[in-house]
Amino acid sequence: GINAEYGVMDLFKNGYEQLVNAIIRPPRSEYEILDLGPATFTTKGKRVKRTDFEIKNSRGLTLQCSYYEPVKRPKKLPCVIYCHGNCGSRLEAVDILRILLPMDITVLSFDFSGSGLSQGQFVTLGYYEKQDLQAVVDWLRKSDKVTRIGLWGRSMGAVTSILFGSTDPSIACMVLDSPFASLNTLSLELVEKLQTKIPKLMLKAGLKMIAKSVKKQSDLDISKMEPIKEVEKCFIPSLFAHGEEDDFINPSHSKKLYEKYSGDKNLILIDGDHNSRRPQFFYDSASIFFSNNLLINSDFGDDNPMVIDDTKYDEEFNELPSDLLEKIRLAEEKSMSSLLNFTPSTAEEEEEQLRQAILLSMQAESETPNNEDNATTAPSPEKVNDVDASKSAKETTNSKDKPSTEKKSVAKEKQQK
Repeated sequence: GINAEYGVMDLFKNGYEQLVNAIIRPPRSEYEILDLGPATFTTKGKRVKRTDFEIKNSRGLTLQCSYYEPVKRPKKLPCVIYCHGNCGSRLEAVDILRILLPMDITVLSFDFSGSGLSQGQFVTLGYYEKQDLQAVVDWLRKSDKVTRIGLWGRSMGAVTSILFGSTDPSIACMVLDSPFASLNTLSLELVEKLQTKIPKLMLKAGLKMIAKSVKKQSDLDISKMEPIKEVEKCFIPSLFAHGEEDDFINPSHSKKLYEKYSGDKNLILIDGDHNSRRPQFFYDSASIFFSNNLLINSDFGDDNPMVIDDTKYDEEFNELPSDLLEKIRLAEEKSMSSLLNFTPSTAEEEEEQLRQAILLSMQAESETPNNEDNATTAPSPEKVNDVDASKSAKETTNSKDKPSTEKKSVAKEKQQK
């Protein structure tokens, strides 16, 4: 939820750090390995097991991963890699296990760097996450366990899938749930939902200031996060999906991506918002989509013998805990609703905040494109406050020491009379 009718500069004064964190350091999904459920379980009559492991990405960060497969299986099976959202973790994949595992499609879920139990301080909404996905794909291919690889991404994970898919045509297919087309456009849309009287000049100044902080802390360049520019290079069969009531990433983002996408494509608009439980119709569509693109009869023959895992497991469990998904959804709802939860200004603060906004907009306008590399970084609202307070104190002191020019002029005029 984004609250409206707040002070014109609450966005910058109260929400500056919060907006920066909303992009690169949203609330981190916290869980324990036990939350993943038992290491072996049965779903729709299929006995499956989960193997947890670690890999390193190209930046040397350790990623936590889980691989789900049937206990009795051919040597090689197709695999779907699940890519979670910016506040999520590999726990999200629990929802698709019951769809894919009974079809003999294995699942690999993992925590992106900066998310869940993986190493890393920041998320970058796909910018560095595509390197994490590369590390996971490389591990799968070296394992000699898979035939074809599909991707299932949600929100940030969907964007990551698009960015990766545009560079690796060997991916067989992708399900893309709620991606954004442009991070810069999304940022403007989120701020405009405040419905304040913020002039566009000041709005752009504030977002420019936020973008510089994001770039400094995480090396993420918001202006370059444009999945809309990558879809024309992507020819992988893809199923787009988006909640019609999504007020975080508007459905128009998926529509624009779908229109420009070069490969075979389909778009499903479904009931619900960004974090709503997806209807069975969506899962049925995804099931058919993966079946058509991953399950090829020629993959199951003498060259692909059956393998049986004879390991004896202590735990016997028929289904995954039903409260796991609800726990994930509630955590995400809480994190999303807090992203732009600003405190209203008093009437007395409004005038001062407007003055600060004008200062910020003037500074942003003074930074021409030619001098942008050498331009001074826009100060945070706190720094602006410090400078203004110092200036105000100095002016007050000076006014006590000598009369103003206006007062001198009046006195001189009286003497002449």
